[in-house]
Amino acid sequence: VRAGEEGEILVRGAQVFSGYADDYRATDEVLRNGWLHTGDVGVLDAAGRLFPRARRRALIKRAGVAIAPREVEEPIEPLQYVAGVAAVGVLPPDRLTEDIVVVVETTTTDPHELFSLATLVDMVVREAVGARPGQVRLVSPGAIPRSAVGKARYLELRQLVLDGRLDAATLH
Repeated sequence: VRAGEEGEILVRGAQVFSGYADDYRATDEVLRNGWLHTGDVGVLDAAGRLFPRARRRALIKRAGVAIAPREVEEPIEPLQYVAGVAAVGVLPPDRLTEDIVVVVETTTTDPHELFSLATLVDMVVREAVGARPGQVRLVSPGAIPRSAVGKARYLELRQLVLDGRLDAATLH
C-alpha cells in the first residue's frame, strides 16, 4: 500500500518461524510465499516507519468499513466512571453488517449515573465513527477478558457477548 494507507503487516527473514508443529493448515494460512501474515494492520509513513494500528481479527466490519476497536475505545476512556473499555463487532443473524458492541467497565453502580454514562457512550461512539453502537454494556471492573499485559482479548469478549455469559456481569 502507499504511505498513509492501512494494510496487513507482513514479515520475512531468518528469524520468522517455519510453521506450527503438526498443523499444516494453520501454517499455510499464515506463511505464504515466504511471508508471515501477522494478522496485524499498520500504516507506513512517508519515511517508511511502521505504525501498528490493530489486529485484523479484532476489526469491526460495519457497513463495509473496517473500524479498529481503538477508534471506539479512545474517546470513551477519559469519561467519568470508566475503568476500562473494549469494543467488538457482533454479526446479528438477520443482518449483513456487524453491530458495534461497546463494553465499559465502570466504577459506579448508581442507576442514574449508569443511564447517563450509557447515553454519553452512545453519543461519543456516534461522533467518533459515524455509527451508533448496537449495544452499550456497562459492567463491573474485571469483566473484560484481558491478557497478562492488560490488553483486551477481543475474540474471547465477542464470544462472551454472543453466548450470553457477559449478561451476569452487566449492570446496565
